[in-house]
Amino acid sequence: CIIRLDASRLALGFEEKGVHILDLYTGNFKPVTNSVIENILEGATGIKSLFYEDNWLWIGTAGRGVIITNLISGKTRVLNDKEWLPNNMIYGMLPEIKGAIWMSSNKGIFRLVYRYSSDAVEIQQIFPYNVDHGLQSNEFNTGAYHRSEDGYLYFGGISGLNFFHPKDTRQNQKHQDIVLTGAMIGNK
Repeated sequence: CIIRLDASRLALGFEEKGVHILDLYTGNFKPVTNSVIENILEGATGIKSLFYEDNWLWIGTAGRGVIITNLISGKTRVLNDKEWLPNNMIYGMLPEIKGAIWMSSNKGIFRLVYRYSSDAVEIQQIFPYNVDHGLQSNEFNTGAYHRSEDGYLYFGGISGLNFFHPKDTRQNQKHQDIVLTGAMIGNK
C-alpha cells in the first residue's frame, strides 16, 4: 500500500519489509522503525493499510493490529485485540473526520474515536459493526477500501461490498441506567 505524506514524501507498506518513506526529490528510501515497530513486525508481518494525519502514521497489519507512530518524535502505540480492537487483521483504514477512523478486519468493520494529546494518541471509543448490522460478511479484503469525495466509505469483503456515509450510521449510545421505582409480587 502507498499513501502520500506530503508534497515530497510517500509511505510504502510491504508484505515482508515493513514500512518505508520515499523522498520523491532526493530518492532517499528509509524504513520507519524503532524497537516497538521491530518487535511487532518481527517475522515478516505484512502491511495491509496506512493512514497519515498530523505527523502520526497508522499502520494496519496482517494479524498484529495497528501500529501508530509519530514520524517526528518516534513515540509509538500498538492497538490489538487485547486493547480496543475486535481483531488483529486490519485490511483498510479510512478517515471519517479528524478524530474518527473506520477500519475493516476479519470481524467486521469498526469506527475508532481518538484524539491526539501531547505526543500521544488516546483512544476514546470503538463502535463495532458485523453481519448482524447488515454487513455482507465479517471478513474483508486487502486493498478493498475507498473514501469518495462526498464522504462515502466503501469496504469490499469476501461476499460483496458495503458502502455508507458515516453520518447515516448509528453509534452505540451509552446504556442508560435502569432505576427500579417499585416492585410487585403476586400483583400486590
